Amino acid sequence: MRESQSQLHLIVNSLPGLIIVLRPDGSVETVNDQSLRFFGYDFAEHQNWQTNDIIHPDDRARAVALFAEAVASAQSYEVVERLRRHDGVYRWFQVRGNPVRDHEGSTIRWYFLLNDIDDRKRAESALADSEREFRHIVNMVPGMIILSTPDGTLDGSNQQLLDYFGIPLEEVQSWATNGITHPDDVQINIDKFMGSLESGEPYHYESRYRRHDGAFRWFQVRGQPLRNAEGKIVRWYGLLTDIDDRKNVEEELRRSRAFLAAGQTVSSTGTFSWNVQTDALTLSDEWLRIFELDGERVTLEQIRERIHPDDLGFLAEKMNSVREVGGNLDYELRLLSREGAIKHIRVISQAIDHQDGHRESLGAIQDITQKRMAEEAGDQLRAELARLTGFLSLGQMSAAIAHEVNQPISGILTNAGTCLRMLSMEPPILRRHSKRLDAPFAMPTGLPKSSSGCERYSASVRSALESSTSTTP
Repeated sequence: MRESQSQLHLIVNSLPGLIIVLRPDGSVETVNDQSLRFFGYDFAEHQNWQTNDIIHPDDRARAVALFAEAVASAQSYEVVERLRRHDGVYRWFQVRGNPVRDHEGSTIRWYFLLNDIDDRKRAESALADSEREFRHIVNMVPGMIILSTPDGTLDGSNQQLLDYFGIPLEEVQSWATNGITHPDDVQINIDKFMGSLESGEPYHYESRYRRHDGAFRWFQVRGQPLRNAEGKIVRWYGLLTDIDDRKNVEEELRRSRAFLAAGQTVSSTGTFSWNVQTDALTLSDEWLRIFELDGERVTLEQIRERIHPDDLGFLAEKMNSVREVGGNLDYELRLLSREGAIKHIRVISQAIDHQDGHRESLGAIQDITQKRMAEEAGDQLRAELARLTGFLSLGQMSAAIAHEVNQPISGILTNAGTCLRMLSMEPPILRRHSKRLDAPFAMPTGLPKSSSGCERYSASVRSALESSTSTTP
């Protein structure tokens, strides 16, 4: 018996844990060496375990009550409680007790094993805290998070996802058939998601999903696999970010750009931005078309090559004005096309000084070549019209002069004809003009009295008429 007890005592002291043996009434019968070293109390002090500070005050009442129930029912005893170490630090222990019965079934003693689980308890507490923090972070993320097993089965999500779809997670699992995915986007979801499950690569795509009120909204879908130490995928994390407003803005921006480009093309107007400090240029497509330049990085030197040589000094003057003073400018330049033709452009710019100190010149150019050609044609037409108007005025003046000259000449011719007829009669009528109204042949006043004088007079009249008709238009 002594040898068995010695061997039992050796075994008890060798076990990796605290061993305490209690009598049926709860008094301590045996304590192994590990327990004595841990608690720092002698055997007598262990007898007061139900009242002293071996058990944490917050755990003592519950531990004593559970032991009393175990003794009364003769059932195994198990409790997790904090026990005081010799230095005053309380550590978590898992306490298990089993009754030992005699051949009549009566409990003769209790064997207790106390396992230090403080590190595990703290790890579990840290894990629980981490789990709560993770849940909090997941629910605070501005997006819908979904968790999947390696085979793609959904096994978790945040609250935002459930609130958006308005259905349980089990129904979200049927996303390919239950209508929450837009019909036009089902295939891309299948191709991307299932493809990533097979390849193990992250997925990234855009898709539309139906909200609980029936409205479809655009989402950016991203997924990343979580791998263990061996590199095996143990879970998939997916993030669905609502980009519907951004998509609408992008579409509106695309339409605005298309509208602006069409307006620039129709009006032959190109826009530009010039960073005065770095000479960096941002040019619209219509600007490049007007200058007949290609490429994204156009330099000032390339622009100068397109400027008419006679306007290079003028352009340098305007650019220096922007560098030194800023302000608004409005001027015209001539360009040389690839074929050597001259283009006329109008330049309007405004200098803006930004908060970081750099100056930017924003402006537009307009191809006014057709306008200039039309103005030149108009000027030429007006010159021709003025010349024609001068000719017309000269004709009217000549007609007026001819009218004024023809009247006395007609009178002269009439008188001369009358004189000739009178002279051609046999005998000639040579008498003076009679004042009688009924005189058949009245001689004009002022005619020569002799026939030779009349002839000379008629000859001078004819000569005057021939001279006048040859020079009058």
